[in-house]
Amino acid sequence: MNEGKQCLKCGYSRAEDDPPPSSQCPKCGAIYAKVEAHQAHQAQAADERPARPKPEPTNKPSKLKRAGIYGGAIIALAVVTELLPDRRQVATESQSAAASTTTTEEPLDTEEALRNIEYIVTHATIHAKQICTDDWTKRGVLDTRMYNHCLEQQIEAMRDLEYLIAENNTSRYYTLSLFHCRREWTDHGIVNPRMVRHCLEQEVEAWKDIDYYKTIYDRELIEELAHQGMMRYRSWRMAAYHMKAALDR
Repeated sequence: MNEGKQCLKCGYSRAEDDPPPSSQCPKCGAIYAKVEAHQAHQAQAADERPARPKPEPTNKPSKLKRAGIYGGAIIALAVVTELLPDRRQVATESQSAAASTTTTEEPLDTEEALRNIEYIVTHATIHAKQICTDDWTKRGVLDTRMYNHCLEQQIEAMRDLEYLIAENNTSRYYTLSLFHCRREWTDHGIVNPRMVRHCLEQEVEAWKDIDYYKTIYDRELIEELAHQGMMRYRSWRMAAYHMKAALDR
């Protein structure tokens, strides 16, 4: 069901062997119906927005009035500049993040690389500002209310990630999961803390499922099925799905 359906949020096309539910994107977790309804509402609102009337021609403003206009413009520019993240800072942090994983294979034997990624996903304020700015800037105008709400969610996600890391960093599954979630939700060097948190939460649930299945099925069989899934998908969430699907056959 919903095979081939494309997610309007991340662009992923659903495959036949993707895990349920079929109403949810297996990559980003978005609910298809909600995303489609949201985009339809935005399109309808744009169509119904009245056209801006042309301004009536006016006489050239006086020097005093022009000075007031220019002064107000400078103040407004200063406010917006303060709100927006410094792109040079984003670039610098992104280069540091990229330097930690310069190959497609994760340096799993490098403790420093793991600690570096932990720091990046829990201190990604500059990245979060960039994401929220991009998401809530329409036709060159930043919606500051939604920008602030978006930034609050990202900061909360970073706090949650600190807790998740502290609670689970001794698990033998942890390292692969963190590398997977960071790689999955980093776009052009910008990491998305909220989606990394969602991804890591799903990975933790998958670990628990795999360990539980070891207690009710043959342990070696479960480990082999989970290993096969991990080699194929590079994700414990998908490895757990692969394991369950194989047991159901």
